[in-house]
Amino acid sequence: MNRLQRDGVTLAVRVHNPLARGVPVLLTHGFGATAGMWEPNVDALSVDRPVIVWDQRGHGSSDAPDDIDAYSEQLSVADMAAILDAAGTDRAVLGGMSLGGYLSLAFHLVHPQRVAALVLVDTGPGYRNDEARAKWNAWVERRARQLERGGAPADVSPELTQAVHEHPEGLPRAARGVMAQRTPA
Repeated sequence: MNRLQRDGVTLAVRVHNPLARGVPVLLTHGFGATAGMWEPNVDALSVDRPVIVWDQRGHGSSDAPDDIDAYSEQLSVADMAAILDAAGTDRAVLGGMSLGGYLSLAFHLVHPQRVAALVLVDTGPGYRNDEARAKWNAWVERRARQLERGGAPADVSPELTQAVHEHPEGLPRAARGVMAQRTPA
């Protein structure tokens, strides 16, 4: 993985077939997974275009800052923009699974001119209903506490159980900072 420095945080980024001429694809993993979840897809997707995969803050080989304020939807969207800038591309196809899909949608809202297409898997737009958002946030907090105790939940997917995190202590902070839903503006 290559390294990208942004606001004192090092992000792990890999560009497959960087010299290809097609519209690049930026793939964003779900919570608890890593860029490695995309490896089975990279060869097919990168035949004629660059494919960029990355580890979000607190995941995989990226830094896991101690400060909870270093994790947010806005910072994740800015990380994605910085990755595209570093790759030298103005537009990309964004693909994301679960939290990665949510962040891809959030990126599109902030930077619609930079999105050639969206490919979203097992994701949603977030919670607008106060009661649903409160239930979601309670679930996120339970997950974060379980991760702090050193255990992965029993109901996680293979992508999560196989993920290797250099800084697993960042996962609870990422859950609270990025996954928790705020009241919409």
